[in-house]
Amino acid sequence: MPELPDLEVYRKNLTKKVVGKKVDAVLVYNPRKLTLSGEADIDVLASDTIAAIERNGKELFFRFGKGHHIGVHLMLNGFFSIGTDIAQVPYKLFALEMHPFYLVISDPKGLANVSLDKPLPSVPDALSDQFSLDYLKAVLRKKRSKNIKAILIDQAIVRGIGNAYADEILWAAKISPESQAGKIPEQAVAHLFQTIESVLKRSISEIIAIAPDAISGEVRDFMRVHHKNKKTCPNGLPIQHKKIASKTTYFTAEQVVYG
Repeated sequence: MPELPDLEVYRKNLTKKVVGKKVDAVLVYNPRKLTLSGEADIDVLASDTIAAIERNGKELFFRFGKGHHIGVHLMLNGFFSIGTDIAQVPYKLFALEMHPFYLVISDPKGLANVSLDKPLPSVPDALSDQFSLDYLKAVLRKKRSKNIKAILIDQAIVRGIGNAYADEILWAAKISPESQAGKIPEQAVAHLFQTIESVLKRSISEIIAIAPDAISGEVRDFMRVHHKNKKTCPNGLPIQHKKIASKTTYFTAEQVVYG
């Protein structure tokens, strides 16, 4: 599933391609994957202009000049594509025609979804000002018995971090994914908070360096530990893996287990 760094790269590249463009038509291929949150019909977007694209967590929000917006969640296998021959695009769910090209949202499993005017989430994004050290401390106090991996990937706590980046963050912070939230020392929590931002921002830059025009797919080759083909981390220690928080989790012995 694309996570925060992937979506931030998509946002930057889609902004260059479609912001300022007028939508000529809206094409809905799977009405079941479209959620209308207000009274407006999806056709209100026709003849309107895409004014901005924002990212929040694992969703992109396309804002239109007349005040409407659509939210897109790609889920596990969804992807964006841009082209002039829409007939050649497989697994279409939704498209915006902006002559002479189309912006298409596709998903071979049909899980991706599009919403019109859905309220923005109140849960903080991992790179937002609302996600503060005090917020993280409060969450860990409240969820004392949960393991830290489960907390980082819980989109009802912090948005944008998924399985892969939780592993990268915890490895960089030298905290075991099995650590109990309430047992992590205050100094380690502060380091974890700083590491969340640094790993996510560094990963955005590394994706851009490898795939500068990406609007789909997941770039993972640069990852330090969350990589099924890597046997050792940059420090030379063997990479271990096991199911933690119902996810295949990658880690090394240098990560401290608290609790």
